[in-house]
Amino acid sequence: MTDNLVEALKKVPDFAEVPEAHLAWLASHSERKVLQPGEYLFKSNDPADYMYILLEGNVQMKVQQGNQNRYVADLEKGDITGLLPFSRMKVARASGIASKKTEYLAFHKSQFHDLISFSYELTQALVWEMTSRTRNFTQLQQQNEKMMALGKLSAGLAHELNNPSAAVVRSAQELKKHLSNTPENFKRVIKIETTDEVVNQVNELVY
Repeated sequence: MTDNLVEALKKVPDFAEVPEAHLAWLASHSERKVLQPGEYLFKSNDPADYMYILLEGNVQMKVQQGNQNRYVADLEKGDITGLLPFSRMKVARASGIASKKTEYLAFHKSQFHDLISFSYELTQALVWEMTSRTRNFTQLQQQNEKMMALGKLSAGLAHELNNPSAAVVRSAQELKKHLSNTPENFKRVIKIETTDEVVNQVNELVY
């Protein structure tokens, strides 16, 4: 059983430089588990007590926004998630849900001290993974902030555009109504009979 796990761990990209004996130690100190589709690897705000290494399957990461769970990313075979050595994470920041049958290793945080003492290479690999995760999380957060700002800008533009549009529609309706009355008004005007004297008197009053 351990030999099979070692072979699986050797395929994890982050463990490419880790000696086989150290991977065997990691395998022997981990729990091998299986998730069925729809089951949670962890939920948002669950205590961060384990490091997880996916051996097979797929886990979808989702974050809570309002009343909805928004998809963030997929975890695939060879990915590492959960708590890592030297991480200050206390609770899960997202939920991980299996989209199909998923097999993984769970390594409890109580054994981090032994891991650090036993294997420099493993520790180095996991610290590198934590650094990459932090960088990716920062980029994702910045992208989300930009999208939120763009959403607010779009809403503001829509509001500004809707008001003038409504005013134009109202003006067009009034113009149409006015024009519809013009022929009758014009008829009444051209029927007026007056003299130059009356016109001059009106001009004096107006100007």
